[in-house]
Amino acid sequence: MKRFIFSRSLLLACLLVLAGCDSLVARNERPPPLVFPKGTAVPTPSGTSTPSSGGLGTILFTYRGQQNPVNTIAWSPDGKRIASGSIEGVRIWDAATGTELLHFGTPTDALAWSPDGKRLVTGGFPDSFIPGMMPKGIVKIWDASNGKLLLSYNGHNDVVQVVAWSPDGKRVASAQQNNEVQVWNATTGKTLLTFKEQTTIVDGLAWSPDSTRIASANFDSTVHVWNATTGKTLLVYKGHTGLVEVVAWSPDGRYIASGGADTTVQVWNASTGTPVYTYHGHTGDVYVLAWSPNGRRIVSGSRGSGGATDDTPIQVWDALTGAHAFIFPTDSFTVTALAWSPDSTRVATGISHSFTSNLIEVWQAG
Repeated sequence: MKRFIFSRSLLLACLLVLAGCDSLVARNERPPPLVFPKGTAVPTPSGTSTPSSGGLGTILFTYRGQQNPVNTIAWSPDGKRIASGSIEGVRIWDAATGTELLHFGTPTDALAWSPDGKRLVTGGFPDSFIPGMMPKGIVKIWDASNGKLLLSYNGHNDVVQVVAWSPDGKRVASAQQNNEVQVWNATTGKTLLTFKEQTTIVDGLAWSPDSTRIASANFDSTVHVWNATTGKTLLVYKGHTGLVEVVAWSPDGRYIASGGADTTVQVWNASTGTPVYTYHGHTGDVYVLAWSPNGRRIVSGSRGSGGATDDTPIQVWDALTGAHAFIFPTDSFTVTALAWSPDSTRVATGISHSFTSNLIEVWQAG
């Protein structure tokens, strides 16, 4: 689940412009809430596929209704729903039909499902602000069946751009737009741990499958792995030559994949930091990636070329060897988010075509 910087900047600019309006300040009124239309999905029964050097990708559904880029996307643990987040809030879709089931929440940079699929945690901007002041980041937990707010976590004082729910369901880790990560109780909202040994912005978080460790992707070109209970740093991976934007743990807990501005995805031992291999398929920043639940493949996305380079933004490859498997055939676009289905057969992606057309596409991937 990845945040898209353009939408954050756009939202902040809008908030600051509104904050400077004399009429709003004089009356101490809040701006009216944004209202967006209900989304629709267009199925592609026969699919559309284009051969590539490594295989085929088939579009199963195109979900429409987004007026702004999708910052984050996540598949429910039972595989029946897809949640997406943007400046428009949260939308939940039926993964089989594309029907929009719910639309709720506040401007969202990041989201994650609880392991039981009953709740969603979101991070981003608050739903209200004081004119003339920078909005504070906020994290919320929602009932995924009806969109009811269950809990607000207010431990952060800046935009929250990363959230991750522990696999055991007990804790949430969240990162604001600086070097601080907080771990808190998912039921009570009590802060359990604050980790800020990294020196720059944290742009990605991932829990180990056994919920004992957390890996953070950092703008100082490192990945920190630390004890999720004590906050003690266990290792620092320094294999990248540019800022690290995303990190993912293998389902068996043995390896970590990280990607970033050096255009590579690097797979390395999660206990020792020893490199296993480096994937060089992209020519743009790698800022979204996901390990398939069955452990066999990794999908990675880079910034769309728009004709500027020959990069293919979405690529799937063998997680054990790094061998290229196939690409999702594309035209000129930017991929803003992606997620595997729990059965490892499909990938949901957020797609932005030059910021004029914003879609969610579900691809056949296995």
